[in-house]
Amino acid sequence: MVSHEIIEEISVVQTYMQDHDVFAVIHHQRKPIGFIKENDFVSFFNLIKDADSDYFDCYIGIKYLGKPEALLCRYIEAKGVFIHKGTMKGIATLIVGNIPHQIEMLVKQGIETTENQNEQLRESIMHVDDPTKAYDILNQKILQMTIHSG
Repeated sequence: MVSHEIIEEISVVQTYMQDHDVFAVIHHQRKPIGFIKENDFVSFFNLIKDADSDYFDCYIGIKYLGKPEALLCRYIEAKGVFIHKGTMKGIATLIVGNIPHQIEMLVKQGIETTENQNEQLRESIMHVDDPTKAYDILNQKILQMTIHSG
């Protein structure tokens, strides 16, 4: 059963997203601790990575949630997630992780992106079900991308 506190916290995240026009935000104790404005999977991964060590009891708001994003929400052990648009695979991944969520719109397909790099990262974990394994794969791939581009 979802507690009244979780429902209120998810509502706070939803309001923040609407008021500040962000793609994703992480809240802890009713305050934003990080956000991104652009729809960029690497930026979302880095947002999760930056919050990872300090905030395992946070709430996440995201404009689009597919399975890769949901695995990262599970990795950080989010207490709740607000989703503007989400896929069935993304929602199912949250449900398997027992993460309360609120979704505004269920969409059939994944997000379309013009960034080939983002799409390759997302595809690299589509067949992974373990959040820690997904995080480790992404961390390694992003590190390799950084080394090769720098």
